[in-house]
Amino acid sequence: MNKIVSKLFDFNEDGNIFNESFWIYKEEDKEDYLDMFEAWMDAQDMNEEQMEEFSKHIDIFALGGIDGGVYAFWYKDAVPIENAPIIYINEGIFLIASDIKKFLQLFTFSVQHSEGKFVQYYYNCTLEEHFEEFIQEYPQFIEFRKWLKKELSIEPIEDWKVKESSIANNIHNEVIELYQDDFNSWQSIYYSI
Repeated sequence: MNKIVSKLFDFNEDGNIFNESFWIYKEEDKEDYLDMFEAWMDAQDMNEEQMEEFSKHIDIFALGGIDGGVYAFWYKDAVPIENAPIIYINEGIFLIASDIKKFLQLFTFSVQHSEGKFVQYYYNCTLEEHFEEFIQEYPQFIEFRKWLKKELSIEPIEDWKVKESSIANNIHNEVIELYQDDFNSWQSIYYSI
């Protein structure tokens, strides 16, 4: 397991649930995540050989919320795991961040994501009411922001009480610029995109 993910697992293991869109998996639950992932691969009409080859290029490390998606490292060439791009696999497969630190920085902005974009989702309330409810539901969010800065030297997104963050958008735009063409080429080996 990646050192950063391992530290995050230890933080999360203490009951520090800090976001509904990101749950680090416990080793004993990994089979469930792999089952969801295999179901996704089946839906892409991959044969067993393609599934096996595809799986060599990713390493699932977290559940992406209640919709059954998973976060994974995407191994491109000989890139070390700490520099591997992060992807999200659900009804599609999306580049999220260019590395694990930038990925975690996204979660210092109290967000959910949709097709790789990180934005605030709130319904039937004002933006201010949304943040109040979020902090009540996830009191460890503030602690998570402090922990990331102290333990991993990851600077939290300061403008987290806005609908959309320019920093979060920049993180997403960077991974698209760096990897989208290669990512599309890689995916097209296994299924139609």
